[in-house]
Amino acid sequence: MTLLDIPEVKFQIRPLIDELFVVTKDRGLQRLGDVINYAQIAVVEEVERQINERNGMVRVIILKSRQIGISTIIEAIMFVGTKLLPNFKGMVVSHEKDSAEHILSITNTYWKNYVFRDFHTERYNGRNHLAWEDNDTALQVATARNVDVGRSRTLQAAHASEFAFWPDPENILNSLLNSIPNFGITFAFIESTANGIGNPFHSRWNAAVKGESIFKPLFFPWWKHPENVAAFLPAEVVSTYFIDKYDEEELELKARYNLSDARLIWRRYTIANDCGGDVNKFHQEHPSNPHEAFVATGRNVFPLKNLLAHYEPRRGRVGRLLRVRNRVEFIEDANGPLRIFVSPSDDKDWGVYQIGADPTHTVAGDYAVAQVINRRTNEQVAIYRSKIDMIKFASDLYLLGTFYNNARIAPEKEGPGYATVGALLGMNYPNVYESAKIDNTPGKVSGDTFGWGTNVKTKHVAVNALVHEFSQSMQHIGNVTYGITVHDEITLTELRDYVTTEDGSGYENADGSDHDDTVMALAIAVATSNIDEPPSPYVTYDPDDEASHDRAFARHHPVTSAIQDAGIDLKALQSRVHKQMTDPSDGPDNDQDQPPAPWESWDE
Repeated sequence: MTLLDIPEVKFQIRPLIDELFVVTKDRGLQRLGDVINYAQIAVVEEVERQINERNGMVRVIILKSRQIGISTIIEAIMFVGTKLLPNFKGMVVSHEKDSAEHILSITNTYWKNYVFRDFHTERYNGRNHLAWEDNDTALQVATARNVDVGRSRTLQAAHASEFAFWPDPENILNSLLNSIPNFGITFAFIESTANGIGNPFHSRWNAAVKGESIFKPLFFPWWKHPENVAAFLPAEVVSTYFIDKYDEEELELKARYNLSDARLIWRRYTIANDCGGDVNKFHQEHPSNPHEAFVATGRNVFPLKNLLAHYEPRRGRVGRLLRVRNRVEFIEDANGPLRIFVSPSDDKDWGVYQIGADPTHTVAGDYAVAQVINRRTNEQVAIYRSKIDMIKFASDLYLLGTFYNNARIAPEKEGPGYATVGALLGMNYPNVYESAKIDNTPGKVSGDTFGWGTNVKTKHVAVNALVHEFSQSMQHIGNVTYGITVHDEITLTELRDYVTTEDGSGYENADGSDHDDTVMALAIAVATSNIDEPPSPYVTYDPDDEASHDRAFARHHPVTSAIQDAGIDLKALQSRVHKQMTDPSDGPDNDQDQPPAPWESWDE
């Protein structure tokens, strides 16, 4: 039995880490617990959390600004492992020889000044290797130029240092990670500053952010590090970069992160002297946020500053929608495909929603994604994201649209979308987007089709609609914000990595980015909302007033005015829609797949 087998006992490494000694940047020797910084504390806390909650499996990927002590704390964690855990073997792989040797020297300092040194027996101490006799533990360093590193051995810990700069990163890392068991207390750390996009570090970071990897992403910006202030610069340097007027980016940084002039002076100095005056180099070496580190300069469709101006991060509630008795309800589920940021408004005159949907061909490929926006504000209120077949996707879209006040659903209809649109119509969903189909004669309408048709021209329309929305300033009226607002970090990541093709004729994912499903679903939602007749001016809904109820229903249902013009009784229609939404026998059954509609004969 180990400590992990006793539920009430929490495994801790911080007390022992605090008692290690480090050489500080001014060459002094100090107790680590006296100089430990915020980023190092965050790493230790995450390691302790994973040890206790994952039964010992620790997997962390770190994107960082330079010189904030991440290697120092990882080596402290691994050194403590050699003292607490028998037969513990660890390996550090760095991008170059000098760096590897420097990292081992940090561990040597821990060992030489270790308060319990007398209880352990040193077996070997060399430039690349430290080993102890009494508990058969060892730490070794290597460079990433050794393609066989980690092969033919079992490790309990691995530290991939400056991974973005390795010469053959994926093959070497795979070899290293495959040497670590998936049981017991084991550690795998991947850390680096950014090195552009399209490399394995960029890909692995994105996967971790999207929850597609067991690695927990941690980001540490330059502006939180206590040393990145003017107080650490000579007085004459401070006077040289004294701020009498802020530039545009400095104003944005002050507004977003509440930065002091002392930090902005350090930033000016570092750009001018350490980054050759190149602000993009500063963004890569000292990012303010993780998205800034990975900007594909020159071809990004959406300028990062525009994205960040419209980004309001929220965790939201994760779960799934189920039919419960006579209504659709949201059920909390950590593994659910739906993340809700804003619940549907009870005032249906205010809560007018549009859903853009991007189906997928197979459950093994891209994600099926639905973006829900409030048409009155263009706020992202929910996102559905799952690897699911096109018919089940339609069933979930039915529930999602019903939940959001019978939202208008606009699925992409090309490819697998035909099945999704057909299934929605077969389920009698009352509000599927219809678009005019234009034939080869300019301006001539040949017929109506359901769903959003994506081709070269319409893709430009949708993407440009999104570009326009992100270029607009947010409007704040009372407690309501108008203008597109993104809450989901996965959506922001894919927007960030969406670029024009090299010849400028189209759009694509940047190298290292696997998906753009959230981008297209959001673009379809915004474009179709803009194309549709705008919602009627908002009138406060009074649930006790029958006339107010009719007005709210009319504004909520985009086809109502045409129905009334045709002489169809509105009350009868309301009764039919209500029956479809509440009668389990008249609509999709949550527990069964729906039969596909006869969509094969549709005109493309």
